[in-house]
Amino acid sequence: MSFLRLATRSAAIPRYAFAASRIQRQMPLRAFAAAAGLSKQDIETRVLDVLKGFEKVDGSKLSPSSHFSKDLGLDSLDAVEVVMAVEEEFQIEIPDAEADEIQTVQQAIDYIAKTPEGESRTTLDGFALLTPESNCKLQYLARPLELKGLTRFNDGACDSSGRYYAGSVYSPEEQIPGRLFRYDPSDGTCVVVDEGPFTDSNGIGWSVDEKEMYFTDSLRNYIYAYDYDPKTGDLSNRRVHIDAIKAGGYDPKSYCDGLCVDTDGGIWSARFLPSDATDAHIFDIIVVPDGTVPE
Repeated sequence: MSFLRLATRSAAIPRYAFAASRIQRQMPLRAFAAAAGLSKQDIETRVLDVLKGFEKVDGSKLSPSSHFSKDLGLDSLDAVEVVMAVEEEFQIEIPDAEADEIQTVQQAIDYIAKTPEGESRTTLDGFALLTPESNCKLQYLARPLELKGLTRFNDGACDSSGRYYAGSVYSPEEQIPGRLFRYDPSDGTCVVVDEGPFTDSNGIGWSVDEKEMYFTDSLRNYIYAYDYDPKTGDLSNRRVHIDAIKAGGYDPKSYCDGLCVDTDGGIWSARFLPSDATDAHIFDIIVVPDGTVPE
């Protein structure tokens, strides 16, 4: 992952990028969603999909009861890669001792199913509230995705009035476009504010004066800008604000990811780069403040 800063003024601070390659595997490009709110069947489907992305796995032998080595022919390093892929898929970290015990597909499914739900977020198919009063259980505010199982939500962000915007992802198999939604806590409405079509909806942010809203279309490598009305939350005049490949000179196989805006109006966009390297070579480094607060 690296970061591209695209500011409205020239930046005086030199910047570098950091990323480390991972062991090669043929995985389908996708954005990741956490396990919060998923049924055990959903978890099983996604774990099996992860395994299908490994070249060494014979799909005809793949089932929930499959043993990594005995049935699928995976060695110990392959098993480590499987666990890492599952961690990425569900945005969790499995302790080493427990990861070593996962030797079957079912064990991976069971581990994910028992993992406590994480922090507040846009879930797979809706907007939810997570509070200590609810014992950290999801309280759904709206579940607008009528095509559950065929598409899902990805990234989201709130404006200064608490309106929550989130985008869904494109389903190439079903030809379902990504769309942009808004949940308004003032009246409980959840509406589509832009039909797209988008690819993988991603990072969202606002200009300092909140007169512009930025929205990432990952696989197109675009960051769009809208005219934004902070009083009503209405969007208009979508245009390509940043063509990341042209602006940053990046590998066209890398993609825009999450986004935030600093107090100077600079847009910081993370980039996802699928790796084909096998030597775990560090090819760039980004220098950032260490977060130390002076006394």
